[in-house]
Amino acid sequence: MVTSKRLRVNDSRREYYVADLIIKNTRFINGSPKDTYIPLEAWDKMCERACQFQTGDLVYVTGRFVNKNWRDRNGEDCTKNVISVESIELYEPKKYDNN
Repeated sequence: MVTSKRLRVNDSRREYYVADLIIKNTRFINGSPKDTYIPLEAWDKMCERACQFQTGDLVYVTGRFVNKNWRDRNGEDCTKNVISVESIELYEPKKYDNN
């Protein structure tokens, strides 16, 4: 699910797009579902690609783990862990023939 898409400009005045996404991962522990929400960032071409998917689509994502650190307006240190998307594809589970 894409939560936001925005246009940014870097120091060299180059425009680029970034999309913030959330991927829901459901695991079953002792028969009960346990959901984990994983934040992702998709840049430029991957941003365009990610915005093509609909909420509920199964996707296969590869990327790298990024640890972001900053200081907020109150001077507090903040940390956010995200996956920077390197590729994202629609996932279609294989169907098995029972014959």
